[in-house]
Amino acid sequence: MTTTALQPSTPAVAADAAITLSGVRRTYTTATRRNPLTGGRTPTASFEAVRGIDLTVRRGELFALLGTNGAGKTSTVELIEGLARPAAGEIRVLGHDPVAERHLVRHRTGVVLQASGFPSSLTVAEMARMWHGTLSRPIAVADVLEAVDLARRADVETSKLSGGERRRLDVALALMADPEVLVLDEPNNQMGGTRFSYLQSTAYALAA
Repeated sequence: MTTTALQPSTPAVAADAAITLSGVRRTYTTATRRNPLTGGRTPTASFEAVRGIDLTVRRGELFALLGTNGAGKTSTVELIEGLARPAAGEIRVLGHDPVAERHLVRHRTGVVLQASGFPSSLTVAEMARMWHGTLSRPIAVADVLEAVDLARRADVETSKLSGGERRRLDVALALMADPEVLVLDEPNNQMGGTRFSYLQSTAYALAA
């Protein structure tokens, strides 16, 4: 009998693909028991939040994941962001594994989490300038604040912003790195319909 070493399979990635998911699953452990021999915990029950997703998002495309609460949207987005490994399947962001090759992906992506926070004593402009200083090739602070309609609120402390304004500041910071891929988790949280339409228009303009 002969054996052949099998190479790890990789998803077929289109030349213009920005994000590719192939057979992706994500499982959460819901119960464990103590192993008397090792003292560690052994999973005894689990919940599958993401069950075999296949999708491709091409460069310049605006793509939305829609679903009810608990459908697995955030669980999927976190996998794309490289915040967790899938239980099965493979993910490529700009041709790279977002976990194993995070150093090749992170500086090329912008991320808006489902929830975030800002130092309450900083103004919008101060927060933006602080973030600007962490980036290698950032867009000018004034240009980014103008893009999300926060330029007139630049001198307002973040603690005094409305929920929608705080959300737009989240987006501004994600845009500042001039990312090739922008991932937004629940971007319309606390935004009115008009403001969200404005954000959509901004996203379309950036993708063009």
